[in-house]
Amino acid sequence: MDLCGDLTHDEAAGASFELTDRARARAAAAQKQHGAWRLWSVYAFTMMDLLSHNVIMLLAWFTTAYVIPVYLAIHLVSWPWQAVRAPLLWLPECSSLRGDPCSVASVVSVLLRLAVLIFWFCAVSFPVESLRRSICFHFDDPGYYSGAECQNLPAWLRTPWWSDNATCVARASRYERCFDEVPWYLQGQCNSRAGGCARTARFFVFSDAAGFLSICVRCSSLLALALVLLEWGFYCLCACCPGTSYEPLPDHSLEAVPRPDPGLWPRLMLVKLIGLFMLDVVSDVNGIVQFVLTGNFKFAAISSLVFIYSAGQQIASGGIQKFLRALGPSLAACQPTDELQALMLSEMTVEAPLQFMLQFYTFTYVLSSDWATYSFVFSLLLSLLSVTDAAYQLIQLELIQVQALHLAEVESSRGGHTAITRVP
Repeated sequence: MDLCGDLTHDEAAGASFELTDRARARAAAAQKQHGAWRLWSVYAFTMMDLLSHNVIMLLAWFTTAYVIPVYLAIHLVSWPWQAVRAPLLWLPECSSLRGDPCSVASVVSVLLRLAVLIFWFCAVSFPVESLRRSICFHFDDPGYYSGAECQNLPAWLRTPWWSDNATCVARASRYERCFDEVPWYLQGQCNSRAGGCARTARFFVFSDAAGFLSICVRCSSLLALALVLLEWGFYCLCACCPGTSYEPLPDHSLEAVPRPDPGLWPRLMLVKLIGLFMLDVVSDVNGIVQFVLTGNFKFAAISSLVFIYSAGQQIASGGIQKFLRALGPSLAACQPTDELQALMLSEMTVEAPLQFMLQFYTFTYVLSSDWATYSFVFSLLLSLLSVTDAAYQLIQLELIQVQALHLAEVESSRGGHTAITRVP
C-alpha cells in the first residue's frame, strides 16, 4: 500500500471520510470568506487564548488550589453537560471568526481572566512577614542538604524521596512555620516558593537551562493573556466600525468536497495528527511516572484517573483495535477516517485539556528533577497543540454540531459512545 495512494477495494470497504471532507469544506469556506491570513491568525489566537487560561494556575500557586474549581465552574455554566464529557468546552473562545467577539460569553471570559490577574498581583504583594523570609537556602550557597534537615519535609521536596540520605534545598523549619503563620488562602505560596528553590537558585547562580525553562513556563500564561487582550480589543474595535458584520459560515460549506490530489502537505498533516496523538499518550504516561518518582503521589493518582477515564472511553469504542483498523485506510487516503477521528477527538477533548491544566499547575512541584522538568515542558507543548487543533476545528470552524451528530451515528452503529454529545 502506497502512502496517500488510491484506496483498494478492501481498504475502502467500510471506510468513511465524511468528517474530514466536511472539515476541509468548512475550512475552504472560511478561507474564502475571511482569507488565509485570517485563519492562521485565528489558529494562533486560539492557542494563546487556551494558554492564557492558565493564569488561574498562577493565582493557585500564590493563594490556594480551591480557586481552580471555582474558576472552571463559572465557565461550566454555558456548557453544563457537554463540558463534563468534553472538558475542552470549559474554556470558550472569543474569536471574530465565530461571530461577534464582544458577545456576553466572550466579555465574561476575558474579564474573568483580568480579575484573576489582579488577584494574583494582590496575592504576590500581600504583606505577610512569614513570606518575606526565604524558605530556600541562600543563593550564595545553593547546595543540597541531607540528613535531619530534610526529614520533616514532604516527599516531593526530598530527592530521592525513598532514600534515607535524600537531599533537599528548602528549610524544613521555615517551610513548616510558613503554614502555621500564613492564612489558609495564601498557603499556596509556601509550596510554590519551596518547589522553586532548586531551580531559582541554580538559575541565578549557575545559569541553569532547566531553571530558565521553568521561569518561561510560569510567565507564558501572562504573555499569552497580554496578546489575547490586544487582539480581542482589536476585534471589538473593528466590530464597532460602520459596515462591519460577522456572518456565520454558509450552509453549503457542510457539503462534502472532492478529495484533493495527495501531496507533501496532506502527508505532513496526517503524520502530525497521528504523531501528536501517539506522543501525547506516551507523554501523559511519562507524567504519571514522573509524579511518582518526584514524590507527588496525589497528583499521580489524579493524572491516572484522567488517563483511565479517557482510556475507558476509547476502549468502549474499540480502543487499539479501532486505531489499527483505521490506520491503513487513513494512510492510503492521506486523511483520517471517521473512526480515527472519533478516537483522537476523545483524547484531544478529554485527556489533553485536563492533563495540560494539571501539568501546568504541578510544574513547580517537579522542578527537583531535570528529566521531569524537560519532559513536562515537552508534554505541555504537545497538549497545547492537541487542544488547539481540537478547539480550532470544533469551535472556530463551527464543526462541533456536525462532528457530534455524525460521530454519534458512527458510534451508535458500533455500540460505543463519543466524548461530545449533541449541541442544541
